[in-house]
Amino acid sequence: MQELGKTFRVSAGRRRARLTALGGLDLEVAEGESVAIVGESGSGKTTLLRIIASLERAETGQVTLGPGARPQMVFQDAGASLTPWLSVGTLIAERLRGAGLSAAARRQRVADALGHVDEPTSALDVSLAAGVLNLIGRLRRELGMAVLFVTHDLSVARVVADRIAVMYLGRIVELGEAAQIVARPRHPYTRALVNAVPELGAPLLAAPGEAASPLDPPPGCAFHPRCPIAEPACADPALVPRLAALPGDTQHLVACIRSEVS
Repeated sequence: MQELGKTFRVSAGRRRARLTALGGLDLEVAEGESVAIVGESGSGKTTLLRIIASLERAETGQVTLGPGARPQMVFQDAGASLTPWLSVGTLIAERLRGAGLSAAARRQRVADALGHVDEPTSALDVSLAAGVLNLIGRLRRELGMAVLFVTHDLSVARVVADRIAVMYLGRIVELGEAAQIVARPRHPYTRALVNAVPELGAPLLAAPGEAASPLDPPPGCAFHPRCPIAEPACADPALVPRLAALPGDTQHLVACIRSEVS
């Protein structure tokens, strides 16, 4: 994904306005890699996935897929995304239409697919979630499947992902190895998200202030009105924060002019 940009025309009171959902986003996901996308509601996570799945069209930039790659969206509300009057086998077979397979070959492909993901349904809540996460990890290893995983739970992101991409108002503000992002976040917004993770016996620490409106984003770094280490240069309209590698760590990228502050 290179320089993805997407805006929507929306009604704001009596006037029409443009909402910037993605503001020039770059991200590369390797074969078999899992990348977790985290960020508050309105940061552009869903729009990004819809563009990758060809449910939306980017206005700028492009999505380049590897040979034979076919993105598949797994929606959050499975009950609303499945056709209730069709069996699971029929739903899976729908994707094989037009592949030139005989009815017997389609049935075998469906049986093989279900065999890969057959899970007991007696487990509940946390144990079931752990089983699904382990299943995703196994499929990645066996099939070379790349995964983009959207979550608000950083503890889950650390377990399921190789890397974490932190989004704020349509841009990635920090990107790096999952354990490193959680253990030592470098962007002030990422620090706020990590600090907001509940811990037994510790007070809840919400991110300061309210997320800026994508209809009227602040100039310069969009996070600067909420940032505890912001300086005047952060509000400069000419400033376009770009991801840059930290000294001595080329895999940890941060879009902050004060990323040296640990």
